[in-house]
Amino acid sequence: MHLQVNCELPRRGTMIHELRAAFLLRTRRTGTGARGRAPRSWAPVIEPLEGRVTPALGATTYYWTALGDQTTWNDPMNWQHVDPLTYARVPGTPAPYSNIVFPASTLLPRNAPTAININTAYVNFPIASLAIYDSYTFTGQSIAITNQLDAASSFSPTGASPTALFNVAGITLGPGATIAAAANATIQFAQPSNPAGLVLTLEGPVAKTGLGRLVIDTQTIQYPNSASVSPLPFVIEGGTAELGLGLSITGVSFNIGPYASLQVADNAAVTIGPIAGSGTIQLLGTTAATDTTALSVFTSAAVTASFAGSIIGDGQFAATGFGVLQLASINFAGAGTVVAQGGVLQVDGPVSAENLQIGPLGTLARLGAWTFSGAVVFQQGGRLQVTLNGTTPGSQYTQIVDTNPALGVNLGNATLAGTIGYEYEQGDALEIITSPRVTGQFQNVTNGVVLLGSGVPFAVGLSGGVVLSPLSSLTTATLAA
Repeated sequence: MHLQVNCELPRRGTMIHELRAAFLLRTRRTGTGARGRAPRSWAPVIEPLEGRVTPALGATTYYWTALGDQTTWNDPMNWQHVDPLTYARVPGTPAPYSNIVFPASTLLPRNAPTAININTAYVNFPIASLAIYDSYTFTGQSIAITNQLDAASSFSPTGASPTALFNVAGITLGPGATIAAAANATIQFAQPSNPAGLVLTLEGPVAKTGLGRLVIDTQTIQYPNSASVSPLPFVIEGGTAELGLGLSITGVSFNIGPYASLQVADNAAVTIGPIAGSGTIQLLGTTAATDTTALSVFTSAAVTASFAGSIIGDGQFAATGFGVLQLASINFAGAGTVVAQGGVLQVDGPVSAENLQIGPLGTLARLGAWTFSGAVVFQQGGRLQVTLNGTTPGSQYTQIVDTNPALGVNLGNATLAGTIGYEYEQGDALEIITSPRVTGQFQNVTNGVVLLGSGVPFAVGLSGGVVLSPLSSLTTATLAA
């Protein structure tokens, strides 16, 4: 059953007026207007849509028409909504906790601007859902989204890649709020030219959906104090979320879906909380000497964060905090830097980067083939924990390969530790570090011997790398016992 209401709508060209958000607005021509005569009347039909855009149930939906001053939020003539008593479309500014729709520009009067000044009476105007179907720029007062912020590709040929740019004073996302950006659409919070102009407040878990982009260019993200103990989940289900400026948001944990990506913009130095998921983390840095692109992942003590996806790009990736960060691989294609600054960085897979740094509070551990083309530097107090599960480098025992003859590997008086998971034989040669240049030594190596595992003595050779050789064999009977 359709509800038909006659009203006057601005018309541009002969295009069918189609608006898809909380509802679908289909216009039907009921007159035969001509030049110099009264405009044709249109009969909008409103019917429910599929659930991609989810308006708040029971909330009134307001459509931006730009029939007033065309720029300010509080001009009632810029809006229309359906009167629940007469079912007529009437003007009026949105009420708090309403559904708001900004349509394709072809549905607005000809040459109507798409720069909107939010000048409501509320300091933090509450909105249930906000749907945007073309490129709009918002300035003015802060807003709060309780349900969903959505940007979708316009249904007009001129708006194939819409961008919703928010230069408002602040955006608050309520617990469970969703940011939905469809393919080719971008939602951007603040601009690099004014990073302090917007405060992003997260009141609870947030989800990013859709195949489009979310760009966060603000320098200020706030969240409850309790998030420092139990970080708020920020789930990236699809598309990309890009952190564009220097941020420290350790109270937010990022869970990256298998078809999603968390990106760090060029020259942005970002610290975030734990990471999880199986998608991609990409550092959008360059090979320029002045590039400062960096991502640090902070893991609290007694916490293990596990990320099964890929870390790619160019820049610096660092593990910080006092917990454990588990990774599957890091592929910077021979560029960039990997840092174990604090806590334990566990990599169960390949690493390809230029430099490796192990800080005085950091530990590099687990099993993989880790290749570097620049300097490998251990600092005193740092720790290398190798896995010895056989005699095949990379797949059965940890191996660091450094190809730089000038810089090479500096052991830096760090600590060497290891776990043993195979029946070792005296005479096995496990080359845990291969490099044309090795300087320094491990602080727990005495007279060329180190105790690993449960006290098994290994000879440590430093000629052409670091080679471990067990000084005794583990018999089958001993292994069974």
